[in-house]
Amino acid sequence: MSSLPELRSANRRISSSVRRRASRVMVLALDRQERGQGTLSAVQEVEATYAVRCVSIITLSDLIESLTAASHVKTLEALRRYRSEYGI
Repeated sequence: MSSLPELRSANRRISSSVRRRASRVMVLALDRQERGQGTLSAVQEVEATYAVRCVSIITLSDLIESLTAASHVKTLEALRRYRSEYGI
């Protein structure tokens, strides 16, 4: 998984033309629901900074819910530790 600083660095590399176009959409395969630098989530910061709408296919909460139903204990423990450290 990419770290939050890597995500921020990748987002900074988005071209200025994308930042100017509010009609742009960024599709996220997995929204890890991470905290941003301030009071917003990381996704909300990207939307505000680059004037894009972010749409996620699945969220970390969805993944945890699905794994809970399937009783994947070790994977769940790791995801819950990740969410408690980085999550919103």
